[in-house]
Amino acid sequence: MKLVKLKYVKQYNWKFRCWLLRDINRNRKGRVYMKKYLEVIGILTLLGIVLSGCSSMSFSKAIELDETEKAAIGLIEEKGYEVVALGGKSEAYELDRDRLAHPNYSLIWGIQDLNAEEYIGKFVETYEFLVEDHPLLLELDDGAYRIKLWVLSVEGEIIGGYTFPDYDEPHYGGVYSLEGETLEEVTEMRFQAWRKGWEEKYQPSKQ
Repeated sequence: MKLVKLKYVKQYNWKFRCWLLRDINRNRKGRVYMKKYLEVIGILTLLGIVLSGCSSMSFSKAIELDETEKAAIGLIEEKGYEVVALGGKSEAYELDRDRLAHPNYSLIWGIQDLNAEEYIGKFVETYEFLVEDHPLLLELDDGAYRIKLWVLSVEGEIIGGYTFPDYDEPHYGGVYSLEGETLEEVTEMRFQAWRKGWEEKYQPSKQ
């Protein structure tokens, strides 16, 4: 999913306009000059409105958020992280035991502070963000300078999320909690013991 940067620069040269107005005041006797200056100002103003309008439309479209995304950003900012880019809805699925048994999803749901059993059969949406000022960066110090953060939502309610460093090159490994904690830190269990219990609970044969 392509991330949309939250950057906006209004392109309009107010200094040049002020310079023209000062020059007009210095040449009050020359009505012809004033008329020409006003024409120039009018053209520049019109051009500025057009450029500003186009930029505003583009910016508004780029940050057009649904209510769930707004809630997710609010949660992220409450934790003290800065959202620098939006990835939008990156995934949507119905949670079932087969998915929970899959290695990738077991890690994601294993670090949540909730009972995954309660969400089986429900529709889950995942929203992606790029954030700065995350504590995980201080712990890693291995080339990553931003953190990818995903928020999990069920029926419009934020139920959790997970994070992973934003590396330039592909990296592999388990995801972290929203606060940057490992699965072992969240569950207070060694990984092998946790995995054994998880597989026994969510293996596909137990449906």
